[in-house]
Amino acid sequence: MTKQIYHITNGDSLTERLQNQNIEGTLITMRECMIDGPRDFSQGVEVFFKARAAFIYEQFGRELSYKEYVVSQFEKMHEIPDEGVICFWFEDDLFCQANFWFLMYYLKYHKAQKFLVRSGDSSPYSFAGLSDKGILEAFKQKKELEAEDLSTLWKLYEADDKNGVEALSEVFFEEHPFIKAAFEAHFDRLASGQSFGKPKETLKEIGTELGFEDFGKVFREFQRRVPIYGYGDLQVQNMLKELKKEK
Repeated sequence: MTKQIYHITNGDSLTERLQNQNIEGTLITMRECMIDGPRDFSQGVEVFFKARAAFIYEQFGRELSYKEYVVSQFEKMHEIPDEGVICFWFEDDLFCQANFWFLMYYLKYHKAQKFLVRSGDSSPYSFAGLSDKGILEAFKQKKELEAEDLSTLWKLYEADDKNGVEALSEVFFEEHPFIKAAFEAHFDRLASGQSFGKPKETLKEIGTELGFEDFGKVFREFQRRVPIYGYGDLQVQNMLKELKKEK
């Protein structure tokens, strides 16, 4: 009996692309940005999602129903049968990895067979950089996951536990070098002493060199210098606002 495949994508753009390529299976979209905002899951899923909804509205001003737009997708994930196959389509940047780590924790007790589909070394931070043939090849190269090993990553990220990350085995990082790089990027973005963290310091440097008048130019340069973060334009705009307040 052929197992039903479920694809969890890193956003609507990839979902639409997989639809256009007629990838076999059911598509579910991860519509969150766990790289920013509240991460405390200790009080359970309902409290967590309520805090996330408030954050999304405050930061991005989105006029949408968080439950209908975001939570509905998580509910679909829980409806996946135990005998199914889940393919997680996530890139190597911190934006995608934070979402991926959350899903590994959120679905840690789900018995479905799990695989990770990465965009690969030729375009590590963007499936959009792959041709249609490249997308199909990435799917063929998917790697099976041990959810028990990966579910701990969210708790380390939730707590900014640098010591816990450093305690992970060399074998683990040999198998998942992109995870080590993402955690390093995360810790580099935390404010320390006189530093606002690498993303904001990078924006300051760009502003000194190019000015801030042309945001499109600033955003493109930011993406070029620190692509591992995977920030979107609204997040970079919010960082600029925070920098102005912190002066």
